Amino acid sequence: MSIVLVEHRAEWECLFESMKAKIVSLTQNASIVDIQHVGSTAVEGLYAKPIVDIAIGLRSFAALPDVLSVLDQIGYVPWHSASDRITVQLRDNEDVGIHQVHLVIHNSSRCIDQLYFRDYLRTNEQAKNEYAKLKLALAAKHTDTRIYSEEKTPFIRDVLKNRDGGNQQ
Repeated sequence: MSIVLVEHRAEWECLFESMKAKIVSLTQNASIVDIQHVGSTAVEGLYAKPIVDIAIGLRSFAALPDVLSVLDQIGYVPWHSASDRITVQLRDNEDVGIHQVHLVIHNSSRCIDQLYFRDYLRTNEQAKNEYAKLKLALAAKHTDTRIYSEEKTPFIRDVLKNRDGGNQQ
């Protein structure tokens, strides 16, 4: 299956806000510190896979069972887990992902990196254009999203080196 990138859609911000409101209304969990729109759909003018990425910053992973229960009620299913995040995905009637929620520890390096990268692309037109060209070239070259993502990593790491005056590892 090919990797489909589309031009930025203004509706993505509305979809994020709607889902954020739904999550907030269904959970009274004080462990949720922040909910942010992240990923390429959060950057106006950037080509993206049409999957809205949401980062939920938690005080600790002790809150995971409660938060995952709420996300399950909405229809999210497990997608990916790593030591520093859990990702769940909401799929449409044709089993295509339309939202992804990344559960991370608030102010962890993963959380800070996601927000820094998003904000950097929002404010740096040249970097945004370079990233768009890279994404389009990789999408044309690959059908495996894992390889597509891995090959974007050097660009992302280069941007993250700018954080904190270049002290990023």
